[in-house]
Amino acid sequence: MNFKYKSLPRKDGPPRKTPTIPVTFIGPEDSIDIVAILDSGADISVLPLEVGEQLGLDLTKNRSPCGGIGGEVDTAEDHVRVRIAQGHENYTFDIPVKVVLDPRSSIPVLIGREGFFEEFEITFDESRERISLKRIARR
Repeated sequence: MNFKYKSLPRKDGPPRKTPTIPVTFIGPEDSIDIVAILDSGADISVLPLEVGEQLGLDLTKNRSPCGGIGGEVDTAEDHVRVRIAQGHENYTFDIPVKVVLDPRSSIPVLIGREGFFEEFEITFDESRERISLKRIARR
């Protein structure tokens, strides 16, 4: 599967092309199609509060502070099913997520390494502004 980088708005400057992929998050109550940033520097995937609420995730358990480049925020950890599809390829699996509990946060949806990166051989082609995902065969 190959995806082109997309321009996303930034709160600290003009839009910039980033490595993004279209995914579907599937929660207990709803599903959401969204363009997410594929973030090799993130240990775990991150969702803004409104996405976690729409999916119906349990935001009362597994609460903890989480630190990143933007500082420390309060989060709730849960799992979601994620589906990624292109052409005849269609893959669905579970990943852990941290939901940022501050409704004022402008964090984008980030796909981190845990649960996702081990499913694919991933190539970031910065010069061509493309991402390639090749599913790793499971035995």
